[in-house]
Amino acid sequence: METTNKLGIILTLFIGVIVCLAMIPDIASNIQDMTVKRNVAGEAHTLDVAAAWNVSLDAAKTINESYIYTVTNAPDDWKINKCPLEGFTIGNSTENYTVTTDYVLTASAGTYYLMNTSTTIYGGNDTLVGYDYCDDGYITNSGGRGIAKMILIFAAFGLLGYAVYLGAKDFL
Repeated sequence: METTNKLGIILTLFIGVIVCLAMIPDIASNIQDMTVKRNVAGEAHTLDVAAAWNVSLDAAKTINESYIYTVTNAPDDWKINKCPLEGFTIGNSTENYTVTTDYVLTASAGTYYLMNTSTTIYGGNDTLVGYDYCDDGYITNSGGRGIAKMILIFAAFGLLGYAVYLGAKDFL
C-alpha cells in the first residue's frame, strides 16, 4: 500500500511539473509582449510610384517632398502620444539617409517624407526602413513592466513550491 502511495505521489509530481513547464514558455512570451518593444528591420517602401516623383515636372525626376510614406506598424490610438516610433533608420541598398537632411520623420504618426538630395535619387530602388514600435499589449510605465516581469518569477516559485510540497509532504 505504501509503495502504491509513493508511486502515486511521484506520478502526480511528474505530471504537475510537466504541466507547469509547458505553461512557463507561454507566460514568458506574453510577458515579453508587454515589456519589450518590437523591432522592424528592412521594411521595404517602393519609391518607384508616380506620386513620389516629380517625373512629369522635370527631367531630373526629383522627389515629391509632399508625398508622405507610412510605416506598416504606425502608432495609433494610445500609442500616438505614449509610444511613438523609436530607433528610426532609413536608407536604400547602398547608404543610410540623414534625418532632416534627407528625410523628415513624424514618429508619433509613423510617417516620413523624403527631401530632394543627391542621396534620395530616382530609380527602382526600395527604401528600407527600420524602427522600434509598441505592440498592442505593451506597458508604457516602467514600474508596470517591472511588475509584469515578476509574474514569471512567481510562476517559477509556484512550480518549485508545488514540487517541494508534493515531494516532501509524505516524507516529513
